Amino acid sequence: MRVFVAIAIALTAWGASVSSVYAEDHYYMVVFGCQNASNKPKYSHTWATFARISQPNSASSAQVQGTTAPEVFTISWLPATMNVVPLRLAPEVGRNYTLEETISWARSVASPVVAFGPVEISKSIFVRARQQYNLLNQGGFSYRALDSGRRETNAINCMHAVSDVAPGPRLVTGTSRGYPGTDLVVNHLRPYFVGTLHDPESVAHLMGVDRFGISFRRIEQPIPVQRVEQPISTKFITR
Repeated sequence: MRVFVAIAIALTAWGASVSSVYAEDHYYMVVFGCQNASNKPKYSHTWATFARISQPNSASSAQVQGTTAPEVFTISWLPATMNVVPLRLAPEVGRNYTLEETISWARSVASPVVAFGPVEISKSIFVRARQQYNLLNQGGFSYRALDSGRRETNAINCMHAVSDVAPGPRLVTGTSRGYPGTDLVVNHLRPYFVGTLHDPESVAHLMGVDRFGISFRRIEQPIPVQRVEQPISTKFITR
């Protein structure tokens, strides 16, 4: 009897140990922006990729080697035709595109892509992003480039498709678009950033966003518009 009790206690302790080491999830986001040389609305876009990554409890958010990304999704809201008509007043059918499809479109219209992040975010904002992703894919919204400032409307543009994952008043974007519009979205979501990420390359790799040869900028920095024509690279810019 004592042997069975000892075994049971050992198994319970082992299970608790395994759970405490491997059960923790962390949540990350990369926000992307693109525009052509003159930042025409027709060729500008903002979108974001979110990920839930499981890693050991004992590891910091900077130590992500050996972990996995069990859930990754992208919010990239464009017309179903992929033909953006900025002055169209009537809502049209929208579609939520994958990261691969979006980057392919940006390159086809000669709009270099720049990424903000990755950055660790709160679980609450990740859950809201997942809900937004599901609504977009289920036809809960239509697309309109010049959308309303009211949340109750179901016709939204690309920036609000991402920024609306944050609760509270809707982000006021005015005529901003491209890189400046993306900067507005990043700042709108900034209250939901968690900690400091010291190893963005590893997180980007786990999220699958480092395979396109695009430029990454640390999330703390705005994207200077005058650098639109700079060559695209995978280097993480820290200054």
